[in-house]
Amino acid sequence: MEEIFIKWKRYVLDHAEEFRIEDENLSSSEYYVGNTKVCLYSGNPVFNAGMWLQLENHQLRIYVRNDEGEKVIWRSFTDGQMEGPVHQHDFVEIGYVVQGCSAQSFFGKDHVFRQGEFWLVDRHCFHSDKYSTENLFTVYIGIPSEVFDSAFVACIGNTEIQRFLSLALLEQKRTKQFLHFVPRGKMAEGGVLMEQLLCEIIEQRVGFYDISKGLLARLLRTLSLDYAFMLTSQEKQKVNDLLFCEVEKYISNNYRTVTIQELVEHFHYNEDYYNRLIKKYSGCTYSEYVKNVRLTEAEKLLRNTELSVEQIAVMSGYQSRGSFYHMFVEKNGMTPAKYRNTERNKLTI
Repeated sequence: MEEIFIKWKRYVLDHAEEFRIEDENLSSSEYYVGNTKVCLYSGNPVFNAGMWLQLENHQLRIYVRNDEGEKVIWRSFTDGQMEGPVHQHDFVEIGYVVQGCSAQSFFGKDHVFRQGEFWLVDRHCFHSDKYSTENLFTVYIGIPSEVFDSAFVACIGNTEIQRFLSLALLEQKRTKQFLHFVPRGKMAEGGVLMEQLLCEIIEQRVGFYDISKGLLARLLRTLSLDYAFMLTSQEKQKVNDLLFCEVEKYISNNYRTVTIQELVEHFHYNEDYYNRLIKKYSGCTYSEYVKNVRLTEAEKLLRNTELSVEQIAVMSGYQSRGSFYHMFVEKNGMTPAKYRNTERNKLTI
């Protein structure tokens, strides 16, 4: 995914001298919590964006774009100084690791974010960046909390699981103050959306604010559905309950042609997960479950219509008449024709 950010890495390096500000010349509000000095970084009333390039020889280039314009902060560190200042923001921060590993300290506890992963940090959350001699490239977006929360409302989807995950994520942001997102699959879309959002905020063309809000809503939905984040055991159970209901509904509506690959593409979990989920709730494997749904539909058509057995086989999702007969007899102990006669005779008694 890092290739889509190459032009922005080049942008920082090409403009490093033009926008240069030495770190010691930076000013920010400071105060003490106990013996710890905390810096308060203020952001754009709308959006701000940044990039962090950790280069060789203990050099950092920190790009910042806000309502005051653009700047590149030049920072150096030594082997004896491996942690940046403790700080907090007056905005919500969403960060993404393009290359390398980003180590940060939250409330004195270290957390590592790897390539392709996201973090979300709430307003006024104390944290600091850990330095290393390895190359690192991260990007971040700063969002005022009112914009962030309104985007959450926009990102909540129509399904129960989308609503639950989005609201659970929002609640954990409020209680834990930071979240760590890990992609479930290699094709997660979050990086592409992050690059588009970064581009809008840096370039600030006409309409960028509304476009950025739309991209943010899409990114939040993607993080809710395509990325894993920490849930309580009760929340995990709720997710499984809701997911099975959604899978059950999807199979019921698409039983003729449904495949497990369709479920993967629609709900974004791997094949093995669906087998375990369906086995847990129905006692059947995926194949057995779909077969039962199809045969139940065939039984209903045999009881309530005058369609031929061949037509019913096709309408139930079977292209092979022989396969349909075999499955039907295996389940009911009689042929479809005999089943129809038996059921109708019950009604005349």
